[in-house]
Amino acid sequence: MSEGTDIKTGVKRLNYMDLARGIGMILVLMVHSDFSGERMSAFTTSFYMSVFFILSGMLSRIRKEAEGASSPGALIRKKAGALLVPYAWFSAILLIEEIVRLLCGTVEKKVFFPDLIDVLLFNAGGALWFLPALFFGEVIFFLLLSVFRRSAKDSSGEATSGEGEKGSRPCLFVLPVTFIAAAAAVLLFNRFGRETLIGTRLLPGDGAGVLLPYALSVLFLLVSRNLLSAFFLAAGYFAAGAVDRLTERGAYPHGGGDGEADGNGNRSGRRSARSRLIAAGSGIVLLLLTIPVSLKNGAIDFNRLYFGNPLLFLISSMTGTFGLILLCKGICPAYGKPLFRPLLFFGRNSLIILCTHLNFYLLYAGILGAWQIDRFVTRAKSYVFLFNILLITLLLEVPVIFLIKRYAPFLTGKKNTGQKGGNPGAGGRPEAAKAPSEGISGSIRRENLTMRFLSAIGIIFIVAGHLNLNAFDAGGLFPYYSFHVYIFLFIAGYFYRGRGKEKPSSFLCRKAEKLLLPYFLWNLFYGIFSTVMNAQGITAGGKLSFFNLFAAPFLGGHQFMFNFPAWFVPALFLTEMAYALGETCLGFLIAPLFRRKAADGTGKKEASGSGTEERITTVIDYLMLVFTLALGILTVFLAIGGHVWGYYRDIGRILIMLPGISFGRIYRRKLERYRRDGILFHVIFSAAVLLIQLVIRHFCAGLAFSTVWVTSFANGPVIPFLTVITGIAFWLEVAVLMEKAFEYVKRIREEEDEHTPGVHFAAGALRGILEGVLTTGRHSFSVMTHHIFVLFLINSLIFFLFLKTGFCPGFDRGKYMTDLNYVAPFAGEQFTKWIDLFFCLAVPSGAAAVFTAFKKRGKGETYVG
Repeated sequence: MSEGTDIKTGVKRLNYMDLARGIGMILVLMVHSDFSGERMSAFTTSFYMSVFFILSGMLSRIRKEAEGASSPGALIRKKAGALLVPYAWFSAILLIEEIVRLLCGTVEKKVFFPDLIDVLLFNAGGALWFLPALFFGEVIFFLLLSVFRRSAKDSSGEATSGEGEKGSRPCLFVLPVTFIAAAAAVLLFNRFGRETLIGTRLLPGDGAGVLLPYALSVLFLLVSRNLLSAFFLAAGYFAAGAVDRLTERGAYPHGGGDGEADGNGNRSGRRSARSRLIAAGSGIVLLLLTIPVSLKNGAIDFNRLYFGNPLLFLISSMTGTFGLILLCKGICPAYGKPLFRPLLFFGRNSLIILCTHLNFYLLYAGILGAWQIDRFVTRAKSYVFLFNILLITLLLEVPVIFLIKRYAPFLTGKKNTGQKGGNPGAGGRPEAAKAPSEGISGSIRRENLTMRFLSAIGIIFIVAGHLNLNAFDAGGLFPYYSFHVYIFLFIAGYFYRGRGKEKPSSFLCRKAEKLLLPYFLWNLFYGIFSTVMNAQGITAGGKLSFFNLFAAPFLGGHQFMFNFPAWFVPALFLTEMAYALGETCLGFLIAPLFRRKAADGTGKKEASGSGTEERITTVIDYLMLVFTLALGILTVFLAIGGHVWGYYRDIGRILIMLPGISFGRIYRRKLERYRRDGILFHVIFSAAVLLIQLVIRHFCAGLAFSTVWVTSFANGPVIPFLTVITGIAFWLEVAVLMEKAFEYVKRIREEEDEHTPGVHFAAGALRGILEGVLTTGRHSFSVMTHHIFVLFLINSLIFFLFLKTGFCPGFDRGKYMTDLNYVAPFAGEQFTKWIDLFFCLAVPSGAAAVFTAFKKRGKGETYVG
């Protein structure tokens, strides 16, 4: 039997079973797409669900689950965690969607309440019904198996194992018992229950009077389906030994594997080519026999227990299922690297695919993608269209599988151990475990306070700009919109690791995890919230759609409005990827020239030394600065001429943002070393920047411009980048001074005996303010994403008080309903803006700080300034 080892868990995998599950999931996708055709649908539906039940029964026999459990209760609890927990989580997600649609008026009550009953009675929509069907089927089967074993033990005086030993025959009674019970239940349901099930669900009106009959008919359906699943589980359980004897020549009585290695490394019982040929040939024969039987019977519906001719269904389900299993067992290699890696991957993650392909609209997205391809490939056959659906859907499932397994394993009933590298004792990476020297305190991370303060300054300017509060622009000398977005680009370039320090694929994954993953999760939340608010008459943004969830963020970022300031996040991701790509291309072109030149004089060994690599990096950095700045100036020039619009604007946004990355990169590598700590340096530097800015302000009209829309350039293509440099330089100096002040007051607080109580109090107050600013800088992502939502909550509270008590007589209800940037003047216009600024900064950053504190406490991390 072919095996593999799961690196993360150390559990042996049965490759042929994973392969069969992977093919089974493809059959499920084909059936649910409704594009497989009448004949193909008849063939696939004849065994596309029974294969999963029978594989589960075989796996129970192979793992000896019934024999290894201390009691039937322990086994049931284990199965409940593996099956009912995922059902509960994904059903909850499904219910949340239904509730949102109910509030928005897109779903009627007569549809919602039957759906609610289905969820509560383990009959949820999509493919979720399979999980409780498998669970209750296993419960019925294991209980019957336990009862018959107990009776056999009482009669013979010794326990029976059900594995073929003496006295095990009474356990075989489980198979006919489950068959008779399932056949009777299915026949009774088709005779008496199906009309009630369909009729009560389709009654007009709210349907409140038929909810109880509908619930009873659903229970009838569940009992019948669970008994049928118990029969297929029993069939797989008792057929496992026969399958092994057919293909393994009796070498493994329980399908335990490929044999144990002896002292010479040889394996006993290794499968021969003949046994594999027998297995594959038997599988092909059984699948060929399935075709005429299934075509004669037609398509079936396992969920609703519509089987056409029950006898033909029984034959086709058994021949199709065991044909697929034997074929997979024959073609799956016993040793070495397994073939069909994609199918094995999807088979091992079949539970996630089963729960998400319909409920997460991934199959729907696959169909839409196939339609788009079909517009260009007009002569494609129907099977090409179906192939495109399957390919796109499975590709979309890959990131979903990754995200759920890494960040939300509880959705599948598994626990997150908190070790990214897996369990070291089970073949995982040992780096995940704590080093002994770390002790209880865990790891220590050093924090760049200057960049934290600069990040806080940037996010304060962004929030103040949205509130139209110009208190920080130095009398109009440094308008926010002339540089504030570039502060974050400068910081990103400052911390950019550069060529050779990180693989491009690792950089891509790290940035996607840090930027895109939280952005898209919050985008989904605000998409739902925006849909609800639109239904209440509040103009908030577009509708919840696949385009607005995944495409619009890269095109404009204003799709749901409650999080429109976060347009910068996907734009920053694309800008960093573009910069990394450009740097990599320059490295391929320039690095060989320098290494060849160094090799001519020093030899090949020294050609790639640190000195040569440093020179290569320096040249690339300066070239990237020149190229990005030239592209940015050209883009601004074209924008002034009206040539940057539509999709060109999306490209232009990235091009004008690229120089910000270069500015940060050059500053850290070449300019930061020239900074001095003396007061004279700070005075001269600040005065020089102010003088340059005064000259620019005197000779130019308006300095502000729109980075997101690539518009409002009033002073030619060069001045915008000059104001970016002066603005960042001035406020970087302020950030440095804030860092020095923070360290100074921190030192005063530590020197309790050397200062008066008044000095300590003032130092403590100033330190508290600076700590708050630091917290804002540490959580600028949260502030950027949520401050408009916080402003809306403040306005909603004022609106409520306005309706109930007449508070804030100047409240404009029309602006509240249509303008999310509206500032309700409840305490004077300017004072109100200061209050809104405080809460828009404090609420998101405070909530993020609390969440981060719990997260770091679990990891044992701490910051050192």
